[in-house]
Amino acid sequence: MRNLIKKSNCKFLLLGLFVLLVCFGFIAKNITVSRPINQSSITLADNEIWGKDKPEIIGEMWSGTLNIEKDSLINEIPISLRVVEHSESAGNYNFDEFRSILLNYFLDTHTPYQYEYLGFNGANSYGGCNCETLKITGRSIFNKSPTARKDLVLYTIDNYNKISNYFPASWKKYYINKIEKLILFTKNYIVNRNNYLKIYSNESSYIDMDTKPENQLLNNIGLYESFIFRRIEFDKVPSQEILSYLIIIKKCLINSLKNEFSNYCNLNVNNEINISDVSYDYIDGLKVKIWNNNLNKDILVSGFNGIKYFSNNNKSYYLIYYKKYIIKKNEFKENSFLIDSNLNLIPS
Repeated sequence: MRNLIKKSNCKFLLLGLFVLLVCFGFIAKNITVSRPINQSSITLADNEIWGKDKPEIIGEMWSGTLNIEKDSLINEIPISLRVVEHSESAGNYNFDEFRSILLNYFLDTHTPYQYEYLGFNGANSYGGCNCETLKITGRSIFNKSPTARKDLVLYTIDNYNKISNYFPASWKKYYINKIEKLILFTKNYIVNRNNYLKIYSNESSYIDMDTKPENQLLNNIGLYESFIFRRIEFDKVPSQEILSYLIIIKKCLINSLKNEFSNYCNLNVNNEINISDVSYDYIDGLKVKIWNNNLNKDILVSGFNGIKYFSNNNKSYYLIYYKKYIIKKNEFKENSFLIDSNLNLIPS
């Protein structure tokens, strides 16, 4: 009888352990896990607003220096890129100097969109770099040979792998999404080519499309898509070659997701809710995730524009402000919704 009781107890013990493991696995899978580069906190009083219509405050919260040093990069420059240096056809550029300028300029940026924007626009006039010189340099490399183009992509990827741990996973997921859209665009380029050429032919007299964000081509197909269009049509780079680079870049980004930082910054509000950055771009604005340490759910908000706290009957409520871009009107519309500290949506 005693042995039967022992066996029965063992069965209940094993069953209990199994249940605990299942529950723990479910909780671990569903509770939001965040490992930000930075953490901050604010305490709001009743009826107090934080961040609304003050982009400098929101920007400061999700900003900072990534501490990337030039020594982190690969010094050995591919010979196919070096042969273009100091040549009149390439604007007499120095690849190492050009790389240093770009790196220094990017150090103080703090969102994926800013990296994109500065890469396409801001760096053109930074540190004495002339916009036209950069264009000549880029076209010299693109026109050089498939080898030079591939070497440039692989060199960039090798350097990215050296510094990828500086970037949070949230940024990488944002770029992966961008690359996936470009892969689809490039795959279907031949099918849609006549339509793109028609849009381009309707341009008025813009020559420098990189610095004309209002042009029709950019507005109709997108910033990166316009870049690919120009490489195919102006530099005669085969679409399949570009596609191969995009696939390599996507694989690189996916492989780099396993790093210690999930996002840039977590903002804790009143020791009740947390706000974490997810991504940022011009259309969606700052996309954030609102979550609670004790709950297995979160709320995603695009165009986050601030928060207001209410204390009512010993309960906490938060009014979340966000902006939504209306394409047809080319304007942003202010919106808001109310939640409690348990992230329940409150009708208002």
